[in-house]
Amino acid sequence: MIKYDYRIERDELDETKIYTPNLPTEIADLVYVQGPNSSGKSTLLNLIALAFYGNKLGPEDLNLSLREKLSNLSEADHQKLEFSIELKSDKSDITLQAKKSANSKDIEVRRIIGGKSKPISYDQFRREYRLIYDIPQDPLSRLPLLLLEIKRAQTDKGEQITRLKKRLNEIITEVNESKKPEKLEEYQRNLETLRNNLISISDSKDRKENEYRNLRNFFALKAFREISNEHLDALEKIKRLESRLKKYQKAENRQSEELLIAQRKTNECISTAEEFHKKISILIHELLPKSEKKRIALWDESSCSNEIKSGTDIRTIRDDALYFRRFLENLSTKDSEQKQEAQFLHSLLSVVENYQGQDFSIPGTSLNIKQFIASLKERSNSFSKLIIKSQQITDCQSFLNDIREAINDGVKHYSDCLKIARERGETIEQLTGEFENEELDATKQKLVQIAKRLQEAKTRLVEYGLNYENAASSYDSLLKKEGFYTYVSYSEDQLRNLVDETANALESLQSEEENCKRQIQLDEIERDRLEKLGTHKFQDYLPQLERLFAHIQSLEKTITVTFNRTINDMIDSKLKAVTEQQVKYSEGVQRFLAAKIGKIRHIDNSYSLKKVDVVSKEIITTTNKKIKFADLGTGQSQGAYIEGLLNSNDNKKIIALFDEVAMMDSATLTPIFKKLKKMYHDNKLLVGIIVQKRDEGILVKPLIEM
Repeated sequence: MIKYDYRIERDELDETKIYTPNLPTEIADLVYVQGPNSSGKSTLLNLIALAFYGNKLGPEDLNLSLREKLSNLSEADHQKLEFSIELKSDKSDITLQAKKSANSKDIEVRRIIGGKSKPISYDQFRREYRLIYDIPQDPLSRLPLLLLEIKRAQTDKGEQITRLKKRLNEIITEVNESKKPEKLEEYQRNLETLRNNLISISDSKDRKENEYRNLRNFFALKAFREISNEHLDALEKIKRLESRLKKYQKAENRQSEELLIAQRKTNECISTAEEFHKKISILIHELLPKSEKKRIALWDESSCSNEIKSGTDIRTIRDDALYFRRFLENLSTKDSEQKQEAQFLHSLLSVVENYQGQDFSIPGTSLNIKQFIASLKERSNSFSKLIIKSQQITDCQSFLNDIREAINDGVKHYSDCLKIARERGETIEQLTGEFENEELDATKQKLVQIAKRLQEAKTRLVEYGLNYENAASSYDSLLKKEGFYTYVSYSEDQLRNLVDETANALESLQSEEENCKRQIQLDEIERDRLEKLGTHKFQDYLPQLERLFAHIQSLEKTITVTFNRTINDMIDSKLKAVTEQQVKYSEGVQRFLAAKIGKIRHIDNSYSLKKVDVVSKEIITTTNKKIKFADLGTGQSQGAYIEGLLNSNDNKKIIALFDEVAMMDSATLTPIFKKLKKMYHDNKLLVGIIVQKRDEGILVKPLIEM
C-alpha cells in the first residue's frame, strides 16, 4: 500500500495557489495510473523519488529533466512543500516512511521493521534498496547505459583481485623472509617506535579533545548569549514603543495604502540597517586599533533610525562607514603577502593530499609524502587566524557598503512618508505614531522567531551538558582561556567552521590512535609468530606461488584496464573489437544484455533475445532474426529499455517509478506488468508505479488484480 499526502504553496506572482493531491491518497503498492496532464501523476512520482534519496542518484541513474524537477520541488524559493509518504509491501514486514515540513528543506526518512521505527541513512538505503525513476525517452540511445551494471561488477571484481594479489605478495614475502633474525629485530624496533608514537598521538588527542569541547561549548554559549540579548532587546523595544504610542494622536483619516507601503519600506530599511550596525560593531571592536576607540564608541551610540528620519541633517553612520572602509582597505593591504602564502599553501595541500596514501620521498627534502603533508598543514595552520581576519575584513567592508545603502534607501522612503502625510494633512506626531505602531507589529513578529531560536539554543546547551542559567559565568570562564577572546568577533559560520575543523582533527587523531594500537597489536602477533617460527608452511610452494602471482597480476590488468576500457567504449557505442579477447568479451556482453532485457515485442510478435549489440545497434533473436534498433517502434523500444532496467543481479529491493510511457500499447505493456508482478511476488519489488497519459478522467488500476 502507498499512502501519501502533500501540500504545495506556490507563489505565481498574481496569486498564491495551494496544490493538493487529485489522485487517491491511498493506492496499491503495484499500480498503473492513467490521467490527463496536470492531474498530479508526475508530482506523485517526483515526491516519492525525492523522499527516498532520488536527488542523490548519479547522472547515469537519473536523467537531467527529472533531476531538475526534483530540484525545483526541494529548492525553489517560490514555493513551500510539505508531504508525508508511506510505502508498505504486503509481501514483507517492511515499511518506509518519509516526511517533510513546509519550513524545512530536510526530509526525515525512517524504516519500520517488526513495529520498530528507525531512521535510515542514504548509505544504508543505497545498500538495501534500488530506486529506479525514469522517463523512457529516446530508449534506444540509452540501452548502452544498461551496461553500467557490468562496469560496476567489473570494478568490484578488480578490487577483489587486487586484494588477492596484495595478500599473495605478502605470503611470498613471508616465505622469503621466514627464519631471519634481522626480521625479528626489525619488528622489535618498529614496536618501540609505534609505542612512542602512540604516547605522542594519545597526548595530542587528549589536548584536541579538550580544545574541541571548549570550542563547542563556547560556540553554544556565544550563540545563546547573542540570541538572549536579541530577545531582551526586542522585549525592551516593544515595551518602549507601547509606552510611547499612548501619547500619540491617531490620524483622523484612514491610512492610505501608499503611505502604508512607504512606512513599511522605511521600517524595513531601519531593521536592515540595525542588523548591519550590530554586525559591524562586533567586527570593528576586534579589527580596529585602540587609537580608534573614540570613533568606535560614537559608532556604538549612533542610531540608524535617527539618521534615516533626520533626512540630510545627520550622516554620522554613513560618514563613519566610509572612514572605516578606507581604514580596513589599508589594513588588508598590509597582510597581502602573508595571505598569498596562505592561499598558496592551501592550493598546494589540496593537490598533495591526493597522494597521502603513497609511500615516496619528496625530491629536494628528507621528507616522505606523509611528513611533507604534515609539515605543510602545520605551516598552513599558523595562518588560520590571518585567514579568519581577512574574511572578517571582507565581511565588514561588505556590511559597511550595505548599511550605507540601507540608510540611503530609508531616507528616501521616509521622505516619501513625510510628503504623503503633508498631502493628507497629518502632523509629524501622527506620522510618528503610525510609524512606531508599524514597527511594534514587526518587532512582535520578530520576537516569535527569536523565541524559537532561543529555545533551540537552550536545547543545544542541555545536549552539551551546560546549564543555561549559568551560561553567562560559563561564557566568561571560557573567555579567560588563552586565545578564546579572539573568537568573540567570529561570525556564527566562522565559529561553526572552526568547531567542525577541530572535530575533524580530533576524529583524525582518534583514527590515528586506533590505527596505531591496531598496528601494535598486529606487529606483536607477527613478532610472536616469528619467534616461534619454524619453516614456513608454503616454503616448498614458492615457485608455484610466484607463477600464480604473475597470472593474477596479468588478470588484474586485463580486468581493471583492458575490460574497463572496452566496456566504456561499448557504453559510448564506439568499440572496434580488433583482438580475439575483445571479440569474446564483446560477445559475452551482448549475451548478458540480451538476458537482461529478456524479450522484446516487434511489430506483432514477441521475441526472445540471443544478443544485443549496442555498437552495431542491432538485436539477434533466438531464431536468428536480426532487428535493427532503428526498426523498433518507440513503444517497443521503451518496453525493452524498461525490461533491462528491472533485471538486476543483486538482492536489493526495488522501488520502480516510470513516467510518460505514452508510446507503449497494451501489448508492449503486458510483459512489463508480468515482470513487475513476478518481482513483487518474489519479494524483489517494494512498490511499482507506471504512469501513462489519458485524455479524460483518472484511472488507477492495481496490477496485482489485473
